[in-house]
Amino acid sequence: MKSSQWAELQLESFAINNKICKQDLNQANAPVTNSLKNPNEKLIDRYGMNNHKSISRDTVDVKTLDSVVFSKKNIYRNMGEFIKSDTQGSDF
Repeated sequence: MKSSQWAELQLESFAINNKICKQDLNQANAPVTNSLKNPNEKLIDRYGMNNHKSISRDTVDVKTLDSVVFSKKNIYRNMGEFIKSDTQGSDF
């Protein structure tokens, strides 16, 4: 039986940014609007964007992309051909 192309898939639980640290993740009413950036409360209130309101914060690990790709655990492993990245707020 042929093994799945996803048999060795590993999901990682951290955020990617430009430094290695711990940072607050602002969790919003709509999970797709969660962000490491602080919400702009004036803009949210002005336009009634209630899905963007922050309802809680959790501290998450933050790593650089280089630290992940070139870590000792990954240096000799096939890293695949794509990276799925949520880039909300990247236009700021």
